Amino acid sequence: MNATTIALISLLGLALAATAATSAAAQATGHGSKPVKLTEQAARKIAQQRVPNSAFESAELEKENGRLIWSIDLRPNGSNGIDEVHVDAFTGTVLAIKKETAEEQRAEKAEDAAAEHKQ
Repeated sequence: MNATTIALISLLGLALAATAATSAAAQATGHGSKPVKLTEQAARKIAQQRVPNSAFESAELEKENGRLIWSIDLRPNGSNGIDEVHVDAFTGTVLAIKKETAEEQRAEKAEDAAAEHKQ
């Protein structure tokens, strides 16, 4: 083998390794081959348009029913509860708005903490 052939084989190997690493990272974050189109900020804006006069509490990118969504928690002014708005992470479509009491919110946080502890 000459130096040119060795250099080409080395470059090909590096390209394959980079592709594999990128694919593994995308799968590990649940994004597969499709990148998330909406930023957290964009999803928050969409959610707050659907629940006006509310304060932002939290946002989480999660997979629900096989679909990648932004789960945006908003506290409507004057309310003790939370409106959880599910926004499709690819299309920006609002999929659901769930009203949660303070007790339901505490239970959900406990479940999330338990699930995170198992990982």
